[in-house]
Amino acid sequence: KYSKTAGKSGKNNMSTTQLSHLFIRRRHAADETAHLLANAIRAQTRTIAFAGTRCLVEWIYEKTLSILKSDPDTADLAELVESYRGGYTAEARRSIESKLFRKE
Repeated sequence: KYSKTAGKSGKNNMSTTQLSHLFIRRRHAADETAHLLANAIRAQTRTIAFAGTRCLVEWIYEKTLSILKSDPDTADLAELVESYRGGYTAEARRSIESKLFRKE
């Protein structure tokens, strides 16, 4: 017995091109987070996203801005996005928190 993709030898007879449609390309988790965050912002949902490292926070922030700015209908929403991470002064963090709670 042998399957449609493998001959009697058990080797796969499909080319790389034929196999490529079998795989689903996934976005990096940080990219997916940025897309989800942008969608939430479009829906006027106050949202906060957490990331494990400062680098990921900055990546998600920049990617979210890029997504929002790429659409003329949402470009103005980019100014509502704030980055919030460790390393900010307590004053800067309180300012960001205040804007979030005041729905700014």
